[in-house]
Amino acid sequence: MAAIIGAGVYVTQYRAPHAHVLTVGGSDFDAAAVASRATYMVAFESAGGSPSPAETALDRLAEEVALRERAPALVAAPTADDIEQSVKVLFRLADTGNPAFARADLQTVIGRALDISGLTRTEFDDIMRARVLAQRMRDRFRAEVPAQAPQLKLMRIRFSDEATAQRVREQLIAGGDFAQAAAAHNPDPATAASGGDLGWLPAMLLDEEAAKSLDAVAVGGFSALVRSGAFYGLYRVDGREQARALDEPQIARITERQYQDWLTGARREAGVRSNLSGGERGWIEERVRARLRAAAGEVR
Repeated sequence: MAAIIGAGVYVTQYRAPHAHVLTVGGSDFDAAAVASRATYMVAFESAGGSPSPAETALDRLAEEVALRERAPALVAAPTADDIEQSVKVLFRLADTGNPAFARADLQTVIGRALDISGLTRTEFDDIMRARVLAQRMRDRFRAEVPAQAPQLKLMRIRFSDEATAQRVREQLIAGGDFAQAAAAHNPDPATAASGGDLGWLPAMLLDEEAAKSLDAVAVGGFSALVRSGAFYGLYRVDGREQARALDEPQIARITERQYQDWLTGARREAGVRSNLSGGERGWIEERVRARLRAAAGEVR
């Protein structure tokens, strides 16, 4: 029995930190590395509300490796000065005009982040490098967004069951009031209150199913039901323009859509293999809590 208990202690206290839990491209991560990334994430990246810091950290690590491996083929690789500037922006370090003072202040902040998280300086710089690359990729996609694009003025109702959706669609085609139906059926209070009015929407922001359904719908017409997750969507087309000016929020949404699509492909090309067990997840998240408690105690 003692041997069994001893073996259990060995597995939970020693093996967990060294257990391999993630491979992305040419990079491997053990539980200790994930714990450090998760601690940094919660302490410095406003991720304290994450339901599973371990799982979220795995996702961040996969994203960062994909950026470091794939983005330099498309945008300039970050220099040491770029990384330093990213740290200054992230930690809101004022530019005092005194390079020596600014550098000393920078090293103090970085040292504190390393002490709290358990990251090595190389791991910290890798996070900053990915951060710079992510911004450069977003800048690249933003520069490619045209000033004008095809847009549709849409109304939408979302239903939780297909039978109700089909019944309401028939009523609306027969002349029913769309805004009243939207207020009665839309699960989102804000959309319900607006009568289902989505305003002008760039066609490139529609998902594939909705785009297909709306492609041949004339102004004033209704789409077929569009399945999206747990809901069925019904659209009415209130306007079409082939070259309508894009506003700033639309440009931002298009930029982010393009970036996320690229990142999904980059992660797929890099290859992401995770084998995090429940025990390793528990060890990582307890390690995060312990480090944050220790940091809070030091502040007091």
